[in-house]
Amino acid sequence: MLSKKNTLQTLLLLTLGFGATQLVTPQIQAQKQVEEPLGIAYQLKVEPSIEIFDGMIVSLGDTTYTESQGPYDRTMFGIVDLNPSIEFTFGNTSDTSPVIADGTANVLVSGENGAIQPGDKITSSSSPGVGMKAVKSGFTLGVAEESFAGTTSDDTALISIRLNKEFTFAGDTPDSETISDRLRNIVSLSAIAAFEEPTKVFKYVVAGAVLLLSIFASFILLGRTSQKGIEAIGRNPLAKNSIITSIFVNIVVSIIIIIAGVVGAYLMVTF
Repeated sequence: MLSKKNTLQTLLLLTLGFGATQLVTPQIQAQKQVEEPLGIAYQLKVEPSIEIFDGMIVSLGDTTYTESQGPYDRTMFGIVDLNPSIEFTFGNTSDTSPVIADGTANVLVSGENGAIQPGDKITSSSSPGVGMKAVKSGFTLGVAEESFAGTTSDDTALISIRLNKEFTFAGDTPDSETISDRLRNIVSLSAIAAFEEPTKVFKYVVAGAVLLLSIFASFILLGRTSQKGIEAIGRNPLAKNSIITSIFVNIVVSIIIIIAGVVGAYLMVTF
């Protein structure tokens, strides 16, 4: 038999325990809500060649948005989210789809390049509209915030990623890319730079041209002076000292031309 004092203590402990359970549960639920992907979706006209699905990677086409085409698609824009947390709509949305281009979003990925860990770069895959882990240099869509254990292109799942579209330089192995792949990457990156910052690209092009022109001019001047000087010494050995002095002066002039070209190129790039 429990005494009256023990009975009161037991009831008090049960009550406190029940209350503590009730207080802890909402805190856990609130934490889960914060971890849900959150990105602002905009209604865009997406016209893919396949049926639109949740988590589809969309790219910028010629006249509208379409599904991503091939690995490391340089025109990747965002992700379709059919049930976005925040959405902006303008007018009629019957022929548009919600697309998230900033923040976090759920993207459909496959195991084409192996399992995915938090922090891995995510890019488009060979499957239209589907992402995968980036394993070489190329354009990426964002950074994974969840893991995925898929190992084949048939293994797919929705994972949360933090969108950050950029060209990523990876620690490639010698066999991971051919020379032609690397050249295409350089050309693609240069094309984007020329499109986004044409003035800066123009300045660098002009600066490079000025530098090359100064080097070319100095070498021509030095070559001609040296050749004529040697011929002059052969014809008139008595004038050897004056000829050598003339050659030395031309060498100094050539160096001044190169320095002027370097300074001019530097000023064009920095101002």
